[in-house]
Amino acid sequence: MKRIPALAFALVAPAAWAQHEGHDMSSMQGMPGMSAEEHARMMQQPQPPSPSPALPPPTAEERARAFPDLDGMDMREHMDDDPFIATLAFDRLEAFRDDDANGLAWELHGWAGGRRDRFEWRSRGERIGGDTRDGELELLWSHATGPWWNRTLGVRHDFGEGEHRDWLALGVEGMAPYKIDIAATLYAGEDGIGARAEASYDLLLTQRLVLQPRLEADAYAGHDAPRDSFEAGLRLRYEFTRQFAPYFGYEWSTTGMHGGGAGGHWVAGIRGWF
Repeated sequence: MKRIPALAFALVAPAAWAQHEGHDMSSMQGMPGMSAEEHARMMQQPQPPSPSPALPPPTAEERARAFPDLDGMDMREHMDDDPFIATLAFDRLEAFRDDDANGLAWELHGWAGGRRDRFEWRSRGERIGGDTRDGELELLWSHATGPWWNRTLGVRHDFGEGEHRDWLALGVEGMAPYKIDIAATLYAGEDGIGARAEASYDLLLTQRLVLQPRLEADAYAGHDAPRDSFEAGLRLRYEFTRQFAPYFGYEWSTTGMHGGGAGGHWVAGIRGWF
């Protein structure tokens, strides 16, 4: 009968040793006084799961099964990273009263093309008392130099009561930090050179009510060149939709655009695009 405990110990010892074989016993060092109960609780803690093996990349047959041709309705053929898009925008289409005469001012632009390269056109000017003053038309090629900036190159034609002039145009346009829209253009003509800088910012008072301050400076040099001018405007618009927003505001200018000198007037108009 004395051989039974020895035999039981021989059978249980390998299993106990296998249970403790996967544990790092180095963590037990430096823990004097740990009881058997505490040691048992520590041994019962769940071990971190082993990392799952990496999945192999899908084969061509698996891709074909995942994206089958649905009788000519395979959407992969219709997906384009650079689609052709065309738009027309009315940045300013407004009425005002100046020198006891009714006036109408416009600033339009449109473009057609892709994300990186597109054809762009712009027009601006005003009519006072039925006569067109300082009208402009620009035809430009626009190339994206980054996610926020475009480079433009083209021609500009002046029309109206003043001299009809033609210019080469080179500029940049885009969005500066703090979401400030900026455009700067250099002009070169037969009788002079010029430059224009514009900046505007949309301040959201509510989800639909937007206050827009705007600055513009024009400078020219040469024989029979347009006069220098500076404009500052503040317009408050209400966006019924993103495509349609009536507004009113006040604009102040120094020379040229409103018959010379300096002065300001109230404006009311519509902003939209489609």
